[in-house]
Amino acid sequence: MHYGVFMHTALHQLNIALDAVKEENRQLQEQLADAQKTTLSLRRMIDQQRRQLDALLLRLSGKKGENLHPDQQVFEALLLDVLKESQTALDEAAQDVTPDPEPKTRAKPKKKHRGRCPLPDHLERHSILVDIPDDEKIDPITGKPLRMIRIEKTEKLDIIPTRLRVNVYERPVYALPDGKGIVIADLPVFPIDKCKADNGYLADIAVKRFVDHQPYYRQAEGCKRDNIPLHRNHINNWMLRLGDDVLTGLYEVLTRDVLSHDYVGFDDSGIKLQVKGAGKLHSARMWICRAGIGPPHVFFRFTLTKEKEEATALLGDFQGYAQADAYGGHDEVMGKDGIIEVGCWAHAIRRFKDAVLSHPVDAPKLLELTSKLYDVEREAKSLTADERHVMRQKKSLPVINTLFEKFNDLKLATLPKSPLAEAVNYCLNQEQPLRRYLDDGRLSIDNNHVERGIRPLGIGRKNWLFAGSERGGRTAAVFMSLFASCRNMKINPWLYMKDILDRIVTHPHNQLKELLPGYWKPLQRNTELGVPIYLNYEDDREIA
Repeated sequence: MHYGVFMHTALHQLNIALDAVKEENRQLQEQLADAQKTTLSLRRMIDQQRRQLDALLLRLSGKKGENLHPDQQVFEALLLDVLKESQTALDEAAQDVTPDPEPKTRAKPKKKHRGRCPLPDHLERHSILVDIPDDEKIDPITGKPLRMIRIEKTEKLDIIPTRLRVNVYERPVYALPDGKGIVIADLPVFPIDKCKADNGYLADIAVKRFVDHQPYYRQAEGCKRDNIPLHRNHINNWMLRLGDDVLTGLYEVLTRDVLSHDYVGFDDSGIKLQVKGAGKLHSARMWICRAGIGPPHVFFRFTLTKEKEEATALLGDFQGYAQADAYGGHDEVMGKDGIIEVGCWAHAIRRFKDAVLSHPVDAPKLLELTSKLYDVEREAKSLTADERHVMRQKKSLPVINTLFEKFNDLKLATLPKSPLAEAVNYCLNQEQPLRRYLDDGRLSIDNNHVERGIRPLGIGRKNWLFAGSERGGRTAAVFMSLFASCRNMKINPWLYMKDILDRIVTHPHNQLKELLPGYWKPLQRNTELGVPIYLNYEDDREIA
């Protein structure tokens, strides 16, 4: 009896001890899980700090475009904070103590979805019927047939490889009475005699080359997939004939139209030119000139050098406001009678951004002031020229006066060869041109709209690399001028080029201005091709 009581008591105490061990083990497991979670959070924090440190070190190395924003902290202090935070995180991870709970990060506001873009109406629709089997169209309970109430439509974008066709021009031949001869209609006049490509195909080649930046050899490789024996030399010769012969008159009219206004902006960029027989590449230039008012037409000009005479030749007899950067080669053209120089604040601001690292106190303050000038421009964007002029006089003029007062003070307080001194001297030397945009509400604060126009040239250089000849450079200038003007007018470049090639040969020479993108109206038959006339480049809503 006593033995049974003893065993029962011992078993009860053993169960109690076992429960205590299980509870202690559970608590240890929870503490381990919390510690692992905290350790993972600390590792993420350390990785984030290391990425920030790498980014700051890249900026310290002076890489272009990696400058600190003026609203950020001084680089040295920010770098010290990052190092301290990283060291603290490492010390906490090394200690075997219960860490603090994981810090809560503020959730980023959810970006509002702009909505899905419906597929354009001009695209061909191909219906695919997806129906239930016939035996399921009978109700199994009543035996009555199901009644269709609507059709649910789901549209998906598809593609069929390019469908080429051959235009066969059939001309009936009529015989005159008594065998006096025959009568037959004349063939339409084509821009290139005896060319196997019709105008739509020629326009497609030009768009692929000068809008999509596809070299001719890539286009020739694509022709092989369609079993068309077309060599890249054929394509190149066709484009040379069009650009340096057929479209030359239209290009000259475009140039005169741009220079006929009293406000233009211009710039230039490099392009490589292949020297025949020498196996070398020569450094040539591609100049751009854009109308500041009127239709936003653009023309390019190919030159072998960047001599100051080229800038003068670019503008010719132009009279009015000319906007460009302060490159020394522009001095001659800017000094001509009748030309009023307009400066570019974007170039000045870039110099102050380059000076942020070496002058972390003064440069950000100057950048903060220049940002107020752009705040005014954003506010006045929708105003008329006269209203914009009044607002600039009221809000921008005091800011510019303050800026140049600080420039004069800093000129004496900084080292002559420092980045900040160079930026200050740039602005002081360009004071009148930089103030010029305040005089007329039509003028722009900077020359960025021209620089954006020359950006496609940089993309093209990465694809077709160089111009094969001086004639090829001139051809590129012609096509780039027309297509850049089309983009500014949001015109479909393929439809425009096809329509122009359909008309250019027979169009009166004294009426070529009608064919410029700003005044162009397509032929009726080309509006019925099922492609859009105008493109919305700003509509970036998602299709998917």
